[in-house]
Amino acid sequence: MRSLLAHDALSTHEHGFLSLPAGLGEPGATAAPCIGQRLGPWQIVALLGAGGMGEVFEAERADGAFEGLSAVKLLRHGMDSVLVLQRFAQERQALARLSHPHIAHLYDAGLSAGGAPYFVMELVRGAAIDVAVKPLALEARLALFL
Repeated sequence: MRSLLAHDALSTHEHGFLSLPAGLGEPGATAAPCIGQRLGPWQIVALLGAGGMGEVFEAERADGAFEGLSAVKLLRHGMDSVLVLQRFAQERQALARLSHPHIAHLYDAGLSAGGAPYFVMELVRGAAIDVAVKPLALEARLALFL
């Protein structure tokens, strides 16, 4: 663990080694076509982050019922194997069952026009974990991890 964190401090990559999920290209490379896309009453505004199974976008309520912002997790194109779909559904179900002030609340779920599953959750602003812990000493990072 210490070795990995030490190498991150020496990284010359502009975004750091934790900024990109394994197997992805540059940040935002896969997300551009989704900006402006409508998912039910929500319209995608900006990319917030990307992971192994999907991307998370900031979205605004666009049906006129009320004004509001949310985070929308959309399964990445091509990630439609039975196993991945089951895992995504399990994540959505787990989030629906959780009720805690430090866990984003689930608002909605559905399928995109192309059939990709998504879920809508509370938008929580904050820094990525690698950025948030940057000023911490190595021991403090490890303690937080533990």
